[in-house]
Parts: sequence; structure tokens; C-alpha cells
Amino acid sequence: IKDMVSNFIDISDRKLIQEKIAESERFIKTITDNLPAMISYWDAGLHCLFANKTCIEWFEKQPAEMLGIGKTELLSESEFNLREDHIRQVLKGKAQRFEHTFHREDGKVINTDTQYLPDKEGSSVKGFYSLIYDVTEVKKAELAGIRALEERNTILESIDDAFFAVDKDWVVTYWNNTAEEVLKTPKA
Repeated sequence: IKDMVSNFIDISDRKLIQEKIAESERFIKTITDNLPAMISYWDAGLHCLFANKTCIEWFEKQPAEMLGIGKTELLSESEFNLREDHIRQVLKGKAQRFEHTFHREDGKVINTDTQYLPDKEGSSVKGFYSLIYDVTEVKKAELAGIRALEERNTILESIDDAFFAVDKDWVVTYWNNTAEEVLKTPKA
């Protein structure tokens, strides 16, 4: 070997940056995997680029199956059709929030509060974040409260005497039909 030329490039800065990026990704994944919400990111072509553990488990997929899956493939046709307008709007850059009931093939049902948040780059939308909160227990509590109120009203309306309820400032908050008839004043 007569002549030899060699170049050395110091890549330690590049390696350090790559390690920091990997550490940051692990940090974000650890946090999102431990949140009770289903969190995912969808590109403008409606392909999943990120899904947390809660989301993966709800849809009964393996992590590798979620990455790149199309929204139309993940949801049933009817589920996708229900979300299509929200998806169209978020891809126009308008955040969306709505309640929805998810039905899984195995019969499991959850009530959700869902947000789609656009990921904008300048004036274009690259994709959107999907945040789905399970509010099933809140909905059950609301229904229980409504039923209790209806039961109370049924009992109070069955009383033959005029009945009034007042708050701490002595403002009438309720009176039954008999009281309405006696006073000749409508409730509402």
C-alpha cells in the first residue's frame, strides 16, 4: 500500500443528540402509557403514528399492529362514519370535542369524552392528536342522580297536601302540584 487517505469524523455530538431524543421518547411513552386516557396521533392520511398502552389495550391490538393502521381499518365502518365529520373538521385545523359511546365486538361498552386536537405546521395540518377519556362512571353517577331526583319528585307529587321546599335563604326551590293548585301559580 503506497498511499492511504483516511477521514475521521467526530460523531460524539450526533450520538449524544440521538441518545437524548431516545430518552425523551421513552419519557413521553412512560407518561402516556400510565394515563387512563386513550392517546393516539394520526397523520393527515389517517394512519396511526403513536398510540399509548390504554389505547392499544382498548382496541385489542399489539403495539406493532397499531403503528401505521388506518383509522378506517381500526374502527368499524359505522364508527368511522360517526366520526367522519369530526375528522374532517380537525384536519381543517378546528379542534373537536364530543361525547361518544364506544361498542367493542366483545360487548364491552364505554362512554367517552373525546378530543381531536390539530397538529399544525404553519397553515397546514400535519395530523391530529386523539384524546379519549372513559367517562362511563361519571355517566352512571349522573343517571343515578337523575333517577333519585325523579323518585323524589314522584313521592312529593303523590302528597295530597301542598308541599314547599326552600333553600337556606328561604327561596322556594320546589313545590308540588297541590301547592300549584292552591296558590294558582304555575311552577315554572
